[in-house]
Amino acid sequence: MKSQSAIEFLSTYSFLLIIIGIVITLLVYFASIGRVAIPNTCNTYGGLSCYYSNLYSNSTYSLFTFVFSNGIGIPLNLTNIQLEFNGKYYIGYCNPTFVYPDGSSVCEVVINSSIPIGNEESGFFRINGYSCNGNIKNLTWYNCNSYSNISFSGSFYLQASQINPIIFAVVEAEALPGVTLGSSSPMPPLIPKGYIILANGFFIRNITPQGILGYSYGTPGYIGNNYLGFITEYFPSPLFYLSNPNIYCMYRNSSFSAAYTMLYFNSQRTVPISIVTNDAMEVYYEVASPYSNWNKVFNGKAWVLQNATKYSSNVTFYPGLYRIAVLWSNVCGSGVQALNMSNLG
Repeated sequence: MKSQSAIEFLSTYSFLLIIIGIVITLLVYFASIGRVAIPNTCNTYGGLSCYYSNLYSNSTYSLFTFVFSNGIGIPLNLTNIQLEFNGKYYIGYCNPTFVYPDGSSVCEVVINSSIPIGNEESGFFRINGYSCNGNIKNLTWYNCNSYSNISFSGSFYLQASQINPIIFAVVEAEALPGVTLGSSSPMPPLIPKGYIILANGFFIRNITPQGILGYSYGTPGYIGNNYLGFITEYFPSPLFYLSNPNIYCMYRNSSFSAAYTMLYFNSQRTVPISIVTNDAMEVYYEVASPYSNWNKVFNGKAWVLQNATKYSSNVTFYPGLYRIAVLWSNVCGSGVQALNMSNLG
């Protein structure tokens, strides 16, 4: 009789026991993974899309990084990003400031205090700027045919870590038939005259333990070669066109890229910068502020038609947040661009 009652109990409540077992298993699992498994998130409330976010912290400062994409169909000039965090407001900046439709921009905010590693932090941000409603050709941050002030709001939920990825927002363009390489590199963030944008994207690099930031990307003829300590790779998605060696030499349809990132220095530092390029290349830098000016690292010496050639220079950075822009053009056939910035640790 007891065995029959037990069988009846199991047949009646077995499904409920299974559900209870699953719930207990899930509770034990989520308790065991702890706070580390919660992903970084950022959300915008219209206009811009947030593709990436990160919170880096060390013993002296914390750095908030976001990557936004312009999805509203008209060019934008981003003047700053305002962060609301723990009851205080902080101002940061973006690069590039001038963002074409579907283009990406890297925005960073520095807080001069340490956030304990593993802390989960939340808050809000607002990106301020204005929209350019006229012809996008030859526009800059100070020149729109017509414009209106604009802002985008959003929220973030981030976990402080010791990982500080460097994000490069990239614009990829192609020259129209008959357009040749200009005698001087265009001032960022403008696309050269006679070029059309093919794609926008971003890629992530990390500063090595030796304090080096860099990469080497190129067309098939250069893949696998070591330049400046980096093995040459194909350009990452969606920038596949830059890996195409079939540039039409007869019509001189050159390809062009502009890669933008942000770097923060908490003390004065002299940074050796080297490039290897085929064909033309230039590295720019400026203090991240509303009205700063771009400086050329190589003074246009590398903006020429050439086989893979190395150039080196030193730049002294003072404490603060900087915009970095790497411009490159491949006029005919195979091409490569390599970058090495050291003393960043």
